[in-house]
Amino acid sequence: MTPEDHSADHAADPARAPIGDPASEPVVEHLPDDTAAAGAPADSRSPHRHETGFSSLFLLQKFTVESERYFETVRRTEHMGHTDVHAVNAVIEADRRGYPITPTDLRRRLVLSGPATSAVIDRLVRNGHLTRHRSDADQRAVNLHATEKARQQGADMFAPLVEHMMRVMRGVHPDDIEMFDALIVMLTRAVQHAQEEVAAGQAERGPAAPDAADTSATGEADTTIPDEAGPSAPDADGGPA
Repeated sequence: MTPEDHSADHAADPARAPIGDPASEPVVEHLPDDTAAAGAPADSRSPHRHETGFSSLFLLQKFTVESERYFETVRRTEHMGHTDVHAVNAVIEADRRGYPITPTDLRRRLVLSGPATSAVIDRLVRNGHLTRHRSDADQRAVNLHATEKARQQGADMFAPLVEHMMRVMRGVHPDDIEMFDALIVMLTRAVQHAQEEVAAGQAERGPAAPDAADTSATGEADTTIPDEAGPSAPDADGGPA
């Protein structure tokens, strides 16, 4: 379905309420004023600042910031380190897709050193979130798997977020969802390509100084639970300048 077909379909179907139409207001919650207005700032230095869709990147950035704030809140409630949750999510995703994930794969995914990754895995195995198994194809290789405890804990952590977001999604037409899904997939690939490009540049320049959370082989720095409720969100205009 092309964008042109999409627009024509909206006009041809009087029973279909466009996003933001009063008919959908009982289902779709209004965004806060600061979120709705979070387009590209007037002083943006990007050469793309006048292109269609550029302001949408700032809305995506706002979505990412708010999602991260939720993530930080629930992980503290569960007393899990930031890297620990990302590690468990990576292993669950591998299990769901049916492909093996090794400690080396996880190290690359988390962008950590070998010792720091080992410390994360040891901690998650000790806490009952991950298990290690020898690969059937190669007994020298070790594969990681998520436990039922990890899966249930993950479902519980994100259940409130899913519930609130599904209230919005229920008010959106299936054709719009289809276009949205395709766009998100393409934007996700764009982010992955950008990360690979930056990583390749770093490799050419040589190893960078390790992050503070990566300097300790124990990895315990990542599990500290600060007293505050969560980090303050970056400025809404702090996105793709």
